[in-house]
Amino acid sequence: MCAALDVAQHRGQRIGYARVSSTDQNLARQLATFGEVDRMFEEKQSGARRAGRAALADLIGYAREGDTVVVSSMDLLARSVVDLATARGAAPGRAASHATEALTGS
Repeated sequence: MCAALDVAQHRGQRIGYARVSSTDQNLARQLATFGEVDRMFEEKQSGARRAGRAALADLIGYAREGDTVVVSSMDLLARSVVDLATARGAAPGRAASHATEALTGS
């Protein structure tokens, strides 16, 4: 299948990303807020730096234009607006156009 054809036929997916900072923390509360997602990325890793966050790297590599990334809180993706912009720009032509849905749980 031609890559251009694959992109043209891509329907936007809801992609979940959940992260806790240490292995003794539980992802269940975040996961309960997501509803239905097409693909889920989870990790137990400090968010202080993007380096070493394999699930986030996998998410960035997986997401395509038209997808919605669902997180329970924006600070799970990045610690600052600058870091978020850097993460979104890591996949030029794809991630920059994604919508991100932050859930409040209410």
